[in-house]
Amino acid sequence: MKKNNNLYQPGLVQRLKKDDESALRELITHLTPTLVSDALAVLSDRQEAEDVVQNVLINFWRVKMNLASDLDCRVYLRRAVRYVSVAAVRSKMARSKRHQHYFYSKDKFYARLPLENKELLQQIVQAIGRLPPAVRHSFSDMYLHGKSHKEIATEHNISRQTVKNNISQALKFLRVHLKHLLQ
Repeated sequence: MKKNNNLYQPGLVQRLKKDDESALRELITHLTPTLVSDALAVLSDRQEAEDVVQNVLINFWRVKMNLASDLDCRVYLRRAVRYVSVAAVRSKMARSKRHQHYFYSKDKFYARLPLENKELLQQIVQAIGRLPPAVRHSFSDMYLHGKSHKEIATEHNISRQTVKNNISQALKFLRVHLKHLLQ
């Protein structure tokens, strides 16, 4: 591919910083095919690749004032597109894994008889009862009462990070003590 000298001009970043839209148009015109191709190699979906490139270019325009004057825009944008594309794939894989786990778990819990559901509920309530008081309060407020981290922190006069730590601790404890229910 032939290099476009306009993209390697030292003044390109300066022009972008001065809100020169013609500099941005040059960048978009000359780099979009390459950027889409880079994203497509990772994502395997043209529409998603084009969306990633568009989002990267929008973000590039937003942060232009923070760019170094000697920045090679081509290298910067290609790396950004690759990073965002890989992050999108990871996110999609995690979402798919959660989705599969949900449907696998759903069948196990919803196919039970009413008596089994009462037993399950009793075991869950007992496990929650074995949590340390502060952890139990944070967990109950969030999952049983639908409160946000901020609301819980304010109500109990603790930091949001403490609430997050309490929730994390509760979930780890419950996973260990209730894992027999998922088998």
